[in-house]
Amino acid sequence: MNKIGHFFRHQTRPLSSSIGKFMSPQDFKPKKALVVSKVSRYEFERSKFSELSEDDFENLLTKRGSDYTMIKYHHNIHKSTEEKIIQALEARGVETKKCQRMNYTYELIDWADIIFTTGGDGTFLLGASKVRTPDKPVVGINTDPTRSEGYLCLPKHFSFSPDHAIEELMAGRFRWFFRRRLRITLIGDADKINENPVELHNQELVYPEYRYVDFFERKKCHSWRSSFKT
Repeated sequence: MNKIGHFFRHQTRPLSSSIGKFMSPQDFKPKKALVVSKVSRYEFERSKFSELSEDDFENLLTKRGSDYTMIKYHHNIHKSTEEKIIQALEARGVETKKCQRMNYTYELIDWADIIFTTGGDGTFLLGASKVRTPDKPVVGINTDPTRSEGYLCLPKHFSFSPDHAIEELMAGRFRWFFRRRLRITLIGDADKINENPVELHNQELVYPEYRYVDFFERKKCHSWRSSFKT
């Protein structure tokens, strides 16, 4: 059973007893890093209306009831943290490539010594899903920690200081953490089982189109305004 994952020593969770079979943290000196980036809501929407100017795109989202300002704001937070991670790696001589869900390939995984996922738990699971060997470390960094917990990612303080996280990694000041992965066997109609998988990024968002936390906050704000008027 594959075991994957990589956490710094600040984590207090137990470690696998098989850690001795792998390289010690002090000897791990990655030269090539792959950054797997989440597709932000802004990027998802923009890709569908790439022919529009930014002003027309903003008007389109506003007329549809979406909050363009907040969508762009959280996109910028994510991208800013992601850029800091890449800069920290390259400043220490690590060759870096970036990809997203649509072009995350086994070829890129084989090329990299280490994989960073920038997003949240969903992006970490995406990054881990294609790793086939237990000696390929995956590091999850939550790029918008004010919005989500990122239980599978590094502790939140590293999200606010990604350079510190990279420094700890390159100095070998961390511990390996191995995660077990389940193997699933499907039994039933062979034609249905062998159908091509559906990628979420190919699907259209339907109402309610917001993450639950966004939907809840908007509903709470609406209730407050209604109470104020009465």
